[in-house]
Amino acid sequence: DKLKDFFKVGSSINTYRINTLKVDIDTLCSKLKSDGIEFENEDVIIQTKESLINTSYFKEGLIIAQDVSSIKVGQVVNPKKGAKVLDACSAPGGKSLHMAAIMENTGSITSCDVYEHKLNKIVDNANKLGVKIITPLLADATSYIYKEEYDYVLADVPCSGLGVIRRKPEIKTKADAELDFAELVQRQKEILEAASSYVKQGGTLVYSTCTVNPDENEKQVE
Repeated sequence: DKLKDFFKVGSSINTYRINTLKVDIDTLCSKLKSDGIEFENEDVIIQTKESLINTSYFKEGLIIAQDVSSIKVGQVVNPKKGAKVLDACSAPGGKSLHMAAIMENTGSITSCDVYEHKLNKIVDNANKLGVKIITPLLADATSYIYKEEYDYVLADVPCSGLGVIRRKPEIKTKADAELDFAELVQRQKEILEAASSYVKQGGTLVYSTCTVNPDENEKQVE
C-alpha cells in the first residue's frame, strides 16, 4: 500500500537491487537519505522516482538495475553458502549476480547462454559488483551435457514476456504478429527436462518465466 501511495499512477518507477557484497542495506539507505533521494525499500529492493544510473551508487556497483520479479526469483532459489548452482538460461545475468550475493561469494555458479556477447556482459557486471564465483558457459540449455550435478538448478526460460507488457508494450505487437507459442512451450519443456536431470539428489529445481500465460507456467510445471 505504501508503494501505491509513493508511486502515483503514471509516474516512473526505477527499481534496483542493493548489492550486499559491497554495502549493507542500512548503510545504503542512510546514504540515499543523506543525499536527499526519495525512495522506498523492502529488503534488498530499492525503488525511486529518479534514475540512479548516472550516480556513484550505480557506477560503483552498490546497486544494480533489476525488476522486483527478477529479484524474487533469486530469493525463491535462496541458495546456501558454498552451494553449487546452475543458471541454465542466465543472460542478462541479474539472477546469477543476485544468487552470488545471497551465497556471500562462496560456492560456485555456472551461468549459461547461447550467445557469447551476453556472457561477456555477465562477466563485466560480475567484475563491477565484486562477484567472484560465476563461471560463464556457452551452452544450449536444451541439449548441453554438463559434467556434474548441482545443488540448485534455475531454469529461467525464454518466454512470451506477457508479464512485463507494462514496461515493454512492444511485446503486445510482437505477440500478435510473431510469437509461436507452441514453439516456445516446446522449447521450455526441453529446457526443463534437460535441466532437471542435473539436479543432485535432494537438490532444488526452480522454473521461472516473466509471462502470465498458463501454458508456459502452471501447465508446463504440471
